[in-house]
Amino acid sequence: MSKLSPTLETQIPITDDAGMISVPDMGWKEQRILIYFDGSLHRDQERFENDQSRMTRLTLAGYRFFRFTRRDLHNLPLVRQLIQEALTQ
Repeated sequence: MSKLSPTLETQIPITDDAGMISVPDMGWKEQRILIYFDGSLHRDQERFENDQSRMTRLTLAGYRFFRFTRRDLHNLPLVRQLIQEALTQ
């Protein structure tokens, strides 16, 4: 993934006026593009609801984000393509 851009960072704290929103797995803070790798923990109802609230706050703060699962990682060329397209928009 790091070949996508030299500015790729991991574990980036993202905040808004209300405080901490999230710490995504990786992303490009300057381009406001974030990546999350969602495992089975995200199936829990409380986690799901927290994720939805966080994604709403990220959207309102002007971030675009990708949420990938283990299945998505079996198609890395597509993952890379989606991210590259977002970085060039």
